[in-house]
Amino acid sequence: MHNLTQAEWARLGEAILIWSGRHSPHFPDRSEERVVEHYDASTVAQLLPLIREVVSEFYASDAWKKAGDLREMGDLAAARFVEKFPDAPGDAVEALADCYTYDHK
Repeated sequence: MHNLTQAEWARLGEAILIWSGRHSPHFPDRSEERVVEHYDASTVAQLLPLIREVVSEFYASDAWKKAGDLREMGDLAAARFVEKFPDAPGDAVEALADCYTYDHK
């Protein structure tokens, strides 16, 4: 993942927004099926493993143990992730932070 270009991060970021259900009224509403429906099979084969890897990396944060509230938790987890992956799109990082805080509330 460290070797992704900005264009690849942009495409992955869009896929993370789709996967997370960012624009769904039930956000977070994570769904690999939405990714499958949105992209062709070849692109899905590339994106789903990357999405899983990104989510795993984001969830490796222990911010849930350290934060005083949900906002701080999301900020800490996002900062750790961005430090490691500075080219990750901000809206995708925000979506991941929202999923993270939702799961650790």
